[in-house]
Amino acid sequence: RSQIAYSQKDFSNYMFSNIDSFARSVVYENDIYKLTTQLTANYFNEVEKARSIFIWITENISYDYKFVNKGKEIKSPSCDESKDCSIKLKDWENNYINKVLEKKKGICDGYSRLFKRMCEIAGLKCEIISGRARTEPYQVGNPTSVNHSWNAILIDSSYYFLDATWAAGFCTKDEETEKLVKFQKQYNNYYWLTPFKKLVRNHYPENGRWVYEENYPKEKFFQNPYYAHGVIESI
Repeated sequence: RSQIAYSQKDFSNYMFSNIDSFARSVVYENDIYKLTTQLTANYFNEVEKARSIFIWITENISYDYKFVNKGKEIKSPSCDESKDCSIKLKDWENNYINKVLEKKKGICDGYSRLFKRMCEIAGLKCEIISGRARTEPYQVGNPTSVNHSWNAILIDSSYYFLDATWAAGFCTKDEETEKLVKFQKQYNNYYWLTPFKKLVRNHYPENGRWVYEENYPKEKFFQNPYYAHGVIESI
């Protein structure tokens, strides 16, 4: 368990409006390093750099609901722990991230990998978190498998949670077919530097390192009530 989580600062009153406006104006020119430098060069602290990257991603990357409807999964190449294997995996991830940028769409895996990579380029320490996310009322009381990924970023020696996928917008669903029919871009600041007590309403990390509350097993998460989109932000 990470002990540094308990010294988190409160950024809720931090004014990000100028950073947000600037980030939304930056155009991707087929170079992730140039993009990241443009987004972060004018800022000197970690939270401002992270915010600029986060806003750009939520503004420019759409959720690939058509990929999800096909029932596909992102599969990285499987190999051993050798040097050649690590190179192979790195090449695969580079190509994958570049495709997310080129197509301007991805699923949670794409959002979280892209955010982590851009943070690394900017000199920020970031981790990808795999876990369970609740999206439907029927999931209350029912065990769910690992089905989502988001990020934790180190700011001033403490890790903070954020979810660029859910912050970018939401999908509407056909009630008869259960298929996703549209991605609605709508920025949701609830998933920016979200305190664990709020995040755990619909996210639960697979790795206990990221469970920042004592005596909060996944079974307790399964019993949490369902919060609809547009409601959870006001609670």
